[in-house]
Amino acid sequence: MTQYKKYLENNYTKVTIEAYFKGITIFNNFLGDREITRTTIDEFKVYLMEVRKVSIRTVSSCFY
Repeated sequence: MTQYKKYLENNYTKVTIEAYFKGITIFNNFLGDREITRTTIDEFKVYLMEVRKVSIRTVSSCFY
């Protein structure tokens, strides 16, 4: 994670980095102690759209 943060700091603005880490935190909290699988990613996408009211367009741009 440290290398990723350094990469971001060299290539993106502070606001963008904060947004990325907010997304990572939300995903980590959603996962709890579950493994990252295709199923949990799909469940997270539904969670974002139904619970957090994130648009499908935004969700789709984050998860290919």
